[in-house]
Amino acid sequence: MGHRLLSARQDGGALREWLLFLITRIAECRGLAAAALGTAGESAALSCTFHEDLQEAADVLLTDAWEHKTARSDLTAAELLTLANAIAGACETDPQDAERFLDLAYSGLAPR
Repeated sequence: MGHRLLSARQDGGALREWLLFLITRIAECRGLAAAALGTAGESAALSCTFHEDLQEAADVLLTDAWEHKTARSDLTAAELLTLANAIAGACETDPQDAERFLDLAYSGLAPR
């Protein structure tokens, strides 16, 4: 999905779109949060592959975001995935909150 978003978006917005998709899916599928971080116990092989795929997509999309200056240059893919996982955990009872929490992460808590 990451490469498809990159080809469809030329404005650096692919990362945010992918994050919203990822966070919503993790929040909707309880237990997927552990797999996203590579910490699921029973399905370690699946979890490892899933985590590697997420890491690769995050790397590609984050590089694009850096080039478009839509993400901090000191942000790492691991930090990004940890943040996405935290937001998904906060949204497990209501995945509709994902966009609001992602907006807060993007813009911060300071008034606009």
